[in-house]
Amino acid sequence: MKVLLNKCRIEKSAKVVLAIVLCGLLVSCLPSKEKSSQIVHANLGGHDIYIPKDYLKFGHTSVGNESALLQAWYPGAAIPPGRDAAKLLKERIWWKNIMILISVIKPKLPFSVTAPESVKYLKATELVGKEYGLIHMTQPEGGIKDNYDVWFEMRDNEVQSYITCSEKLGQKHYPQCNHWLRIEQNFSIQISYNRDLLPEWKKISDNVKSMFESFQSAETASEFLQKQIELQQ
Repeated sequence: MKVLLNKCRIEKSAKVVLAIVLCGLLVSCLPSKEKSSQIVHANLGGHDIYIPKDYLKFGHTSVGNESALLQAWYPGAAIPPGRDAAKLLKERIWWKNIMILISVIKPKLPFSVTAPESVKYLKATELVGKEYGLIHMTQPEGGIKDNYDVWFEMRDNEVQSYITCSEKLGQKHYPQCNHWLRIEQNFSIQISYNRDLLPEWKKISDNVKSMFESFQSAETASEFLQKQIELQQ
């Protein structure tokens, strides 16, 4: 009788252990809720993109049906430290902030045609010269200057992207640059940053492009985010 009871107990224990093992295997096969909860699935104009929440943690960031406003950090795809813009401004490191506006477009004309038309109102018709690999244009003397110059990225005599920058107007004024480019003919991207970062325009735009490309799936977005975390450690 004792032998039979012991045998039953052993069999019962084995079943419990097996159940625990199977349960563990099943749980490990399930998708990670923690990973998926860190990604926002957005649909911009019928296009699915997956944005890490680390770029949406500030109050001014948002995701809509036609556009998404992200907050990144220099050199373009890094994760901003903290969540308080006023605190970062007080600590005098807000100059590293990179704002990224992704918008859906339905272009009828090539970007090389629409880009010069977009900055005509600035009347920057005077050539300054070549700076940072860009063509620098300014407003001629004698006209009504609105303190904005234009830099064109050219390739094969066609505009690839362009940057407008304001000038310093006072001791507490922080001049800004806005860099416009088009990706995959479906999206327009505007990158905004401190004018002191203008010499780094290519590094910033390349990093933003890589970030956007990672938004094609939740997996690639998570992998890209992890790389940024590792680079910042």
